Amino acid sequence: LDHEVVLASNFSELLDLSQKNPSGGLADVTLNFKEIREKADPQAVGQYLSNTFVRRRLLEIVRQAPFHYSAKMLAIQSAGNRPTLIPRNILAAELLRAIAPMNWVTERSDPGPVTLETGRLNATYEICRNQVDRLLRYAEKNDRKLLADTQEMVITLRTLDRIIRTRAQPFTVNPEAISAQAEMIRAYHQVANELASASGDAEAVPPN
Repeated sequence: LDHEVVLASNFSELLDLSQKNPSGGLADVTLNFKEIREKADPQAVGQYLSNTFVRRRLLEIVRQAPFHYSAKMLAIQSAGNRPTLIPRNILAAELLRAIAPMNWVTERSDPGPVTLETGRLNATYEICRNQVDRLLRYAEKNDRKLLADTQEMVITLRTLDRIIRTRAQPFTVNPEAISAQAEMIRAYHQVANELASASGDAEAVPPN
């Protein structure tokens, strides 16, 4: 209800569907969906969608425009079939996005400069941990290992941060810091490649 999402199967359709002022059948569909959205407030979404008239209008939009994903998902929810779990390829893609903030660390070949950025290391760990953990509720049972492997990999970032904070000195090269960063980078690429394969996007992982 917050956004009107439509899906294009090719670039030509993308241009047609992204027009500021749609024409033809799309204009009618957009107008109908706009009316549905406007009448939703201030009702709870579930209660609003349970209305037979609203459900019928959503189904009509889906019939006229199968590419109208907002109407399709709301129609599914109105029938009590709202999906609560996501497919493996979508989970993998979301996990890749969740660990993307780590890229700046994996690109550093010398851990020495990282000793001056422990605050950034910790902040990156918290961001990635939170983004990965929030996906737990959406993972299928068979995909939990994929998520657990990602969680363990993110922890290597915290390990590196702790070693630098407690045992390394600025402007010095510490063997433990070098080892911890090497382990973090190895784990990152192993997990990232696994996620890229699961997502079907082989180009999603930065090169080693």
